Amino acid sequence: MTFSRSSLVSLALGLVLSLSFVAGCAESTTGRRDTGAPSPDATTGQPDTGVDAGARADTGAPSDSGAAAPGLVVNEIEATGTEFVELLNTGSTPVDLSALRFTDDDTGMPNAAHATMLPAGVVLHTGDRFVIVTNVTGAAAGLSMGAACMLTGVDRCMQVTFGLSNTNGDGAYVLASDDSIVASALYPAMGAATGESYCRLPDGSGAFTHCTPSPAAANTP
Repeated sequence: MTFSRSSLVSLALGLVLSLSFVAGCAESTTGRRDTGAPSPDATTGQPDTGVDAGARADTGAPSDSGAAAPGLVVNEIEATGTEFVELLNTGSTPVDLSALRFTDDDTGMPNAAHATMLPAGVVLHTGDRFVIVTNVTGAAAGLSMGAACMLTGVDRCMQVTFGLSNTNGDGAYVLASDDSIVASALYPAMGAATGESYCRLPDGSGAFTHCTPSPAAANTP
């Protein structure tokens, strides 16, 4: 069979167009693919799953209800005048103070050198309070009664020689026999003016604020 020059040119052009079409189809199915994998995070270099992991957990301050004495809280602190710390049992079970110790703060942690055993035989039932009088020269050991507590309305207490610093701030801690923190409260620098205390409002459960001193009684503004 004999083909003319024009027929051969047309045949070659048709072949080129056919090959181009086939190559284009192949690229549409095998070229750039979306694998479905997450794009790397620009900060971490790890795949971005789209899930917000959230902020780092805040562990916060030590619990006010340790296993050794559930419900026991540091309820009031006065660091001016006659200094004292009031403990309160807000729980439903009695708290025996005999195995517990009281101390102040030493750069953000309990001061082991000042840890003093609470009096033997003192049990706080629900709603009961106990006052620790601080900064007492020649503090008596064990349980003190009546006038020895130096505070109106307080008929039993414990005395300790170390005080709580109003100027620099301080802390009050109740420790279990294993040194774990049962109850605690941090007293900020200049936490209360002279003649005021730093206490929980509402009584026993609220945040600390300025109060009228009320050792062994419910806190009041």
